[in-house]
Amino acid sequence: MNRRLGNDQPALPDGVPVTYYATCRRIEYLASLGMPQVTPYTEPARPHARTLPEPSSTPEPVLPPASPSSPGARTRLSRQTVSSSRIMTPRASSRHKHEVDKFDMEAAYAAFIRRLERKLDAEDTKSA
Repeated sequence: MNRRLGNDQPALPDGVPVTYYATCRRIEYLASLGMPQVTPYTEPARPHARTLPEPSSTPEPVLPPASPSSPGARTRLSRQTVSSSRIMTPRASSRHKHEVDKFDMEAAYAAFIRRLERKLDAEDTKSA
């Protein structure tokens, strides 16, 4: 079903917001006033996203359904699929939070400053 904005305007397809057409009209109006379409700050156009490949014209062979007694009918998850999950669990995230709570920022900063001072002293002795 199509919507109409007014008597003099064409019908709009469903699913397209009215603001889209208002924005298009605003851009056309500004362009008619002389607003440049491309400026030094305009980002270059991105290449169009590729769509899925077209299906081949030759039909693929249709396999008969597997019978319940055939080994292909029984599916099993491999150990690799089950054990390779890398999802962060609440238990693991709480462990990380606990380690962050133990971190002493002042001690780490002091150690960092000491290392910098040692490097500066070493450079001073080399240059002297």
